[in-house]
Amino acid sequence: MLTLATFRLLRLIGWDEFPPVAIVRERMLKGRDLLGHLWGCPFCLGFWVSVIVYVLWLWHPTVVMYAAAPFALSAAIGLIAKGWDA
Repeated sequence: MLTLATFRLLRLIGWDEFPPVAIVRERMLKGRDLLGHLWGCPFCLGFWVSVIVYVLWLWHPTVVMYAAAPFALSAAIGLIAKGWDA
């Protein structure tokens, strides 16, 4: 479940067009070449999102699992729907 939740958070932070997130992402990356490069790299951004999720899980596993469930379900449904429409 943590893998799917981390994947969904990565997509949300890095590439999704959800307006509040997209606005924050644009403001953060404006005029920052190195940060923009690292943010656009799925391996770089994925590593840091994974570290944060893992450390939070070590700190309070039950809360993190409850919080991760909707993100994991969203990731699974999105991947299934993408494959279904192809």
